[in-house]
Formats: sequence, C-alpha cells, structure tokens
Amino acid sequence: MNTTRRSFTPEFKAQAVEFVRAGKPVTKLAKELDVDSGLLYKWARDSHQPCEAR
Repeated sequence: MNTTRRSFTPEFKAQAVEFVRAGKPVTKLAKELDVDSGLLYKWARDSHQPCEAR
C-alpha cells in the first residue's frame, strides 16, 4: 500500500493555529481541515518556540 504524505504551507499552519488560539475546539477544527488533531497541537506548540537558538 502506497501512502503519500501531505504537506501544508506555513500560511495554512499559521491560520490553523490562529483558530486554535481564538478558542475553536481542536477536534472540531481538525475535522473541518481534514488533519489529525495531534498535528494541530504540534503546530500550536511549535509556533511558540523561537526559530533559532543562538
């Protein structure tokens, strides 16, 4: 069985994180966007970290 990984643009991820921060339930948003809820949590967590450690 071949599976293809989907890729998401930084803009898509940022918009999804904004919805989460605005209080939209992650499970509902994940269904609407057709992504796994764990992925939304990861994007939200990653968006708080600095881009580069110096």
